[in-house]
Amino acid sequence: MKNIFVLLVMLLVLPTTLCAQKNGGQQESYGIFQTQQEYHQFMGGLKRIDDPQIRAMIPAINDAVLGRPIGWTNERYGLKSGNNMMDMLSNPKIRAELDMVDDQYQKMQNKYSDLRKQMAKQIRDIDFSNSKNALESLRKITGDAQREVHGVLLPHQKKRLAQLRVQHLLNRKSLAAILTTDPVASKLEVTEDQKAELLKSEQEIEKELEREIAELRKKAREKLLRKLRSSQRKQFEEMVGDQFDFGEPKKKTRQDKTKRKYRKDK
Repeated sequence: MKNIFVLLVMLLVLPTTLCAQKNGGQQESYGIFQTQQEYHQFMGGLKRIDDPQIRAMIPAINDAVLGRPIGWTNERYGLKSGNNMMDMLSNPKIRAELDMVDDQYQKMQNKYSDLRKQMAKQIRDIDFSNSKNALESLRKITGDAQREVHGVLLPHQKKRLAQLRVQHLLNRKSLAAILTTDPVASKLEVTEDQKAELLKSEQEIEKELEREIAELRKKAREKLLRKLRSSQRKQFEEMVGDQFDFGEPKKKTRQDKTKRKYRKDK
């Protein structure tokens, strides 16, 4: 999945391609915003909120404030569906997995369309200078809207969708990152001590896994080199020479980022 910050760059740097395209000589509106500057200010405030759940909502929020259909932002930029309910249901494969018929999805679209204008006005009135209050307001607005639309789903669809949301998270984050952050951490009632232990254990497991991968890679190379004639292999080994440790910095993992955020929150 493309990083959510790529989406933000698109929204902030390329607004003319996003919501101000020319059509028959007339410029499209910026949804609830009067000017491009207002739109930029809003998205800038949204970007400054350091919360993964809010970042995941950005495509859906962008659809709402611009008056676009569900999934418009994702589809326009070839992004995979986000983890919030409305983004996920814009994916036909997910709807098929839920046995959601077209009439049911249309009913959901209509309900969301009715809520969208109300959501957009509420979102526009958020004071982004106070990140904590802005975060709480966004969660309430989007949460209320999703609960309204959620009512269209049947019980078995709600259960399966919740499972798919967790699976989607597992494809994007480490297991420890999921277990130590909401919504999973709250539902499982994971304690602070457990969070610290999970993050520590995962780092240890990752190091062990890296050693095992390095050993497997070494064995694979040996197996491949045996395909060469002895003279060729000897020549290649001369080309390589003695093993050297380049000391290249290790790339930061999702676990590292989650651990830093966890410590900061404490």
